[in-house]
Amino acid sequence: MTKDPFEQFAIPNEVRAFAEQSVAQARKAFESFIDAANNAMEQVHGRAQAAHSGASEIAHKSMAYAEQNVAATFEFAQKLMRATDASEVMALQSDFLNRQMQALSTQAKELGQSAAKIVADAAKPTSSQQATSASSKKHNYFKILKIFVRCNIFPVAMHQSNCYINSRN
Repeated sequence: MTKDPFEQFAIPNEVRAFAEQSVAQARKAFESFIDAANNAMEQVHGRAQAAHSGASEIAHKSMAYAEQNVAATFEFAQKLMRATDASEVMALQSDFLNRQMQALSTQAKELGQSAAKIVADAAKPTSSQQATSASSKKHNYFKILKIFVRCNIFPVAMHQSNCYINSRN
């Protein structure tokens, strides 16, 4: 009976089982990481959509205000053309300026309120963020980090991470 020359390189069953377990844990950690990344992207996308709709609202309001202001200016110009003397021109101009200042003040106030609403809506936590507590996030982070270190995914930081993780247990 001849001896197999590669027999000395055979992997013991215990090492093979440990390696398989490590790969399974790494896969599970990676899947958790991907799920967290997907959730984060969904939140960013939702906030971007809210900001976009808010910006569209402001743009539409701005265009409507511009149309109102131009229409008021044309109306003022027509009245000026019908004025018969300087006192009537001064009265028309004074009236126009007062109305335009009031309109601009109201428009600026409404645009400011819309902008403030957009900022407030963007700052609100989403329902999924409210459901996940900070301690839960911290626990999941250390759990994933521990699996990565066990699987030697972070070999450079392995010693430091193990010390930190062991002190957290």
